[in-house]
Amino acid sequence: MSLCDRLREVRKEMGLSQTEFAAIGGVMLNSQGLYERGKRSPDTAYLERVAAAGADVVYILTGVRASELTPLPLTPLSLEEKALLDNFRVCEKADQNAIRRLVMRSAEAWRLRTRARPGNPPEAQETQAAL
Repeated sequence: MSLCDRLREVRKEMGLSQTEFAAIGGVMLNSQGLYERGKRSPDTAYLERVAAAGADVVYILTGVRASELTPLPLTPLSLEEKALLDNFRVCEKADQNAIRRLVMRSAEAWRLRTRARPGNPPEAQETQAAL
């Protein structure tokens, strides 16, 4: 299914006519028709306005419903993490780049050390990582 088909589908799911949807998107009816026939592509301002009205713009653009996406788990920063981030932000760019490289290499080394080995249960991995 193409972007134009998904746009039409979302508009119909919202129970809106092309005229109503065009008004929400801030475009003329002719433009809405062109979008839905695949003759023209909507711009970001249009997409922002229809998203604010409840259209699933992620689905319109990608074909994947926003509700199907797995959100990243958000955990609050500890005071130590916040201080680290605050200090990072005041460093010079060269130092920030060095810190990024150090953290990436350290994380990769940890991943290699804790990679599953044949026959090792997950608990053994955690124990190896702790050592």
